[in-house]
Amino acid sequence: MFEFRLAVKNLWRHKRRTLLTVVVIAFGVMLHATTDSLLAGFEEDSFRAMVRYETGEVILTAAGYWADRKELPKGPAIPEAGQVAARVRRMTGVRGATPQLVFAAALNNGVEELPVKAIGADPRTDGDVLGLHQVVKAGRYLRPGRNEALLGQDLTDLMDLKVGDTFTLVLRTKASAFEATDLTVAGLLKSPDPAVNDGTVYLPLDVAQGATGLGTAATHILVAGQAGYRNVRPLREELRQGLSGLGPALDLHTWEDAAADLLAVSRSKRSFFSVTLGLIAVLAGLGVANSILLAGIERTREVGTLKALGLTEGQVTRLFMLEGLGLGLFGGLLGALAATGTVAYLALVGLDYSMFSGYNLGLPIELAFRGAWNFPTILSAWATSAVFAFLVSYVPARRAARLDPAAALHD
Repeated sequence: MFEFRLAVKNLWRHKRRTLLTVVVIAFGVMLHATTDSLLAGFEEDSFRAMVRYETGEVILTAAGYWADRKELPKGPAIPEAGQVAARVRRMTGVRGATPQLVFAAALNNGVEELPVKAIGADPRTDGDVLGLHQVVKAGRYLRPGRNEALLGQDLTDLMDLKVGDTFTLVLRTKASAFEATDLTVAGLLKSPDPAVNDGTVYLPLDVAQGATGLGTAATHILVAGQAGYRNVRPLREELRQGLSGLGPALDLHTWEDAAADLLAVSRSKRSFFSVTLGLIAVLAGLGVANSILLAGIERTREVGTLKALGLTEGQVTRLFMLEGLGLGLFGGLLGALAATGTVAYLALVGLDYSMFSGYNLGLPIELAFRGAWNFPTILSAWATSAVFAFLVSYVPARRAARLDPAAALHD
């Protein structure tokens, strides 16, 4: 108790030095927690937008399709996809299921031609899985049986199209014959997901099936569950069991499988964040070590007096280390309080990225997104700052404790 009281008293001998060290530690804790909140919120927005506008939570495909999916093949396809989707919708944990026919095509506006990804969507059921209905900026959504399409606003701007204009979709049928289908622009989409805005043409599923010659088949069935995309494992298991007796062999993939590239980007960002955090910890540690070292040099007489009164080297070492612990605790507390305020703002208000609305950031994120609550991260950063400050104090504290009492008193 004597060592603790003396350590607290000594912290305020040099208020400016103590305050500077505490501010450095606090800044490190706040920066760590705030960056973690931003990264977590960024990831959450990216994953949520991808699930909401592209993949659903579980994707059903015909066996053998998934490996070549990036080539946009028309087969192997799921036969009688509408019936399979109807069967899926009757399952307990399913909120919605909709078939899609995805294929490669070219958009011709009469002047120039652009490769695009075409998606045949069922307007009657895709609203139960995807949120495209909510991002129609102009015009209206698709209607079954009509030669019409939805295009992202970036794509329409690039190809000089507007609602009511007609363009030609050039594709290859199942038999590899060229097919040209005239479509009218029914609506414009403005989504936070660039994959929707830039190079995708949506047309009614039955029109797409007729143009490609696939009949009632589809390449995908997108499924949404009752529990949400963060709890997708039970849904996949229910689908696996419920479809086990079905005739055609189906593969089941979660949104995480579809987001493998995005998850890799997320992991690389986290790795960079860890390196940055390490540099911040080193800088804070140097500040604490420097403070304790200077304190030991300035208080040689005091150390000599304490050792002359009977304190051991271990007790003197502990005294200086407690001062380092105090710096870590106070700095961590200040940083934790600042981080709590910053994270609260990010989580409740968020950041407005509308100034970048004219730029494609390449990832499915909202133009205004919120950080994530991360109280465990804030508390762990506080605890880590205290423990780290305590440990880095050992060497300068040990140096001060080894002073010879007679020599120290003589100085």
